[in-house]
Amino acid sequence: MSKTGLLILSNPARVKKYLPVIKNHVLQTLYIQYSPEKKIHQLKTICPNFMTSIYALATSGLSRIDVRVLANAKRQIIATRRPVEVVMFDRKCSPEDGQLFINKFLSNRTTSCRYISLVNDNEEAVEEEREALEEQVVVYDNVVLGGTFDRLHNGHKILLTEAVLRSKKKVIVGVTDESMIKGKVLWELIEPCER
Repeated sequence: MSKTGLLILSNPARVKKYLPVIKNHVLQTLYIQYSPEKKIHQLKTICPNFMTSIYALATSGLSRIDVRVLANAKRQIIATRRPVEVVMFDRKCSPEDGQLFINKFLSNRTTSCRYISLVNDNEEAVEEEREALEEQVVVYDNVVLGGTFDRLHNGHKILLTEAVLRSKKKVIVGVTDESMIKGKVLWELIEPCER
């Protein structure tokens, strides 16, 4: 079992199917990179509906795992905060392609990083219908949002990711301080920013 894993996802409709399998391979952190192309060596951007559905499924199916959907639209190298120990593909992957992906596109990995194809050899490669991922998203130069952002959860992750996806230049995040939270019910339960 690995502490940190990366799922290369070509079809969001498959996520729910693979959650039980992912729980058997990852203990703490799961990064998800959406890559709809036929070749795993080409990475693309992702859209907000995909992100929201992934975080919603993760909240129910992977409650003990910190799920992080990567939103690297302009870069092809995947940079993660924690070193990746296992890379999982939701499609068949040859040993050469799996190792090439790890070496070429993953900057923070353990020396023993391995890959797994979640599709069984017996399983037919049935292509489920893709969700409408190519919607028009309004993009702004700057996006501003605010909140307490204590006890970071998937709702916060959706909000912050939406802000990043809708911003061309800057995302400005205001974190609520003491004077503004005094009026909240149970304000004393809000964690300080230093944590």
